[in-house]
Amino acid sequence: VIDTNFWKGEIKEKGTGLNIFHPTSLIWIPEFEGQRLKSNDVVFKGFQKFLNEGGKGKLFFRNRGQNIKETNELIKELQLEPFVEKLPDSSNREEQKKIMKKMDIVVDQFGVGNFGLIALEALAVGKPVIAYFPLKAAKQSYPEPEKIPPILNALSPDEVAKHLLEMSNSKKLYEQSKLSQDWRKECHALKILSKFY
Repeated sequence: VIDTNFWKGEIKEKGTGLNIFHPTSLIWIPEFEGQRLKSNDVVFKGFQKFLNEGGKGKLFFRNRGQNIKETNELIKELQLEPFVEKLPDSSNREEQKKIMKKMDIVVDQFGVGNFGLIALEALAVGKPVIAYFPLKAAKQSYPEPEKIPPILNALSPDEVAKHLLEMSNSKKLYEQSKLSQDWRKECHALKILSKFY
């Protein structure tokens, strides 16, 4: 449950290029067998493909997690240094909300097949979310089709790039932002959740 009175925002007009936020901890190379990974490399590879296909934007990410070194190496390998910005690790929710409100789109995780708190916060603020959330998992969690959260499902770098290119269109970005905010109001408001529980 998230505080939807705190996590709310106004849908803003898109400027030139997408501001993309990836606040998920960098955990994409396992340290032990069976570790749940976030598959962050998919984000950076998808972002590179998006740029190579004519997309414009900047990727902001939290410099935290067990694979910081490997992520920095991947950024160099993909020649993304001019297009990414590292943000310090922070658990300050007020700061997280301020950053999220400045962004056009939030990219979460791709390893688990579900979404977490970051995605819920982003949807509440009215941001489109890209994450791995297959329809099978969606139907198990949300049996009523109209209550399935409007996550832009992706698993591969190609799918991430495809969604980013679609969201480069101001009209589509606005429509997806509205879907995010409407879902929060209709399916994840505190009054609705309290009745459910």
